[in-house]
Amino acid sequence: YRIFAKVDPEHPWESLVDSSYMVIEKSISLPSSSGTKSANLPPDWIYIDKTTGVLSEGPATGYGFDAMRIPWRLALDYQWFGEPRAKTVLSRFVFLDYSWKSTRALSATYAHDGTPIIGGESPASYGGAIGYFTVINPKAGKALYEQKLQTLYNPDYPGWRDYMGYYEDNWAWFGMALVGGGTPNLFLSLVADAE
Repeated sequence: YRIFAKVDPEHPWESLVDSSYMVIEKSISLPSSSGTKSANLPPDWIYIDKTTGVLSEGPATGYGFDAMRIPWRLALDYQWFGEPRAKTVLSRFVFLDYSWKSTRALSATYAHDGTPIIGGESPASYGGAIGYFTVINPKAGKALYEQKLQTLYNPDYPGWRDYMGYYEDNWAWFGMALVGGGTPNLFLSLVADAE
């Protein structure tokens, strides 16, 4: 949105940055419809009442293959723009740290209360979660990167050691790129070159 605001200054793109942070912050602490407490992870889907702005849980409230992108996007906003809200929101995802420390693994998906839904691990989940670790706990992030993402890559090939589907492939790469400096803000360099 920040880049859109530079290209299209006639529209209020910056207000979408603010409202996005507000929605993310509110959504991570929503109680579930069953009354269980949140693990402070963003849910895959939420409802927003257009009249009141009140948020409620969506049809699939777990932290899964939609929500797992949020830590990565927040980390990118922090890297590219130094956004302090990104670090503040990421610091609330401490459940990821707890899961990593206690099991040396992250489940592919979690219920809103932190209960694993789909057993097993997912390269995509690690690719998204690495955003949390990169900003909040780099030491644990280094271990997660080395044990769960870097091991997927075969430098002799070069490519993945084993076949992964399109989604897993992309998000594993996104996570590795975030850690390895492969996600520079190319727009800022274009602007600098034009000036």
